[in-house]
Order: sequence, then structure tokens, then C-alpha cells
Amino acid sequence: MNKGLKIILGLFTLWPPVYIIIFLFWFMSMFFSMTGPSIRVENQFFTFVVMHILTMLLMFVLMTIYLINVYRNVNVDKDKKLLWTVLILFGSMVAMPIYWYSFIWKEPTQNN
Repeated sequence: MNKGLKIILGLFTLWPPVYIIIFLFWFMSMFFSMTGPSIRVENQFFTFVVMHILTMLLMFVLMTIYLINVYRNVNVDKDKKLLWTVLILFGSMVAMPIYWYSFIWKEPTQNN
């Protein structure tokens, strides 16, 4: 994988944790500034619903990419492939950036 694709994959991988932080700040600001329904609030809510759906779809695509990479990557120990699979499936927002840095960005030397 060339460096440009690695950077793009890394940015997509970092989006879900960044989005969660943005969403939580937005939600808390909406919660603490409740003054009644308004068009502005409804528009923001719709925007975040769309962003939420797109982020979830991105997460499924990223999980697929990373799971395929785990089993095709010769640098991942055979004993750890199952561990990485479980981590990516159940701890994806934390595990995928770690996996990206460890096995995609750094490209460790091939194990014997």
C-alpha cells in the first residue's frame, strides 16, 4: 500500500473517535441550552442523524478492510490473528488506530 493510501485510511480510521467527541459536545450543549424547539435545533439534529448514519457505515467498511488485512498481512503473528479479529470487532474505535499504526503505517519487517 502506498503512503497516500495509508494516510487516507488513517484519516478515515481517526474519524469515528473524533466524531464521537464532536457528537458528545453537541449533545451536551443541546441538553444544557434547552429553550424549546426551534428550526436551528431541528436542522442540527437532522445533520447529526445523517453524520451518525454515515459514520456507522464507515465503521462497517473500515472493519471489513481491517479484518481482511489482518488475515492477509504476513507481519501479524498467526497466534495473534484471532486476537486482532476480536479486538477489531468489539473495540474497533480503539483497536483500528492501533492496528493501523502498528501494521499498516510502520510496516514491520516480516516475521519468520
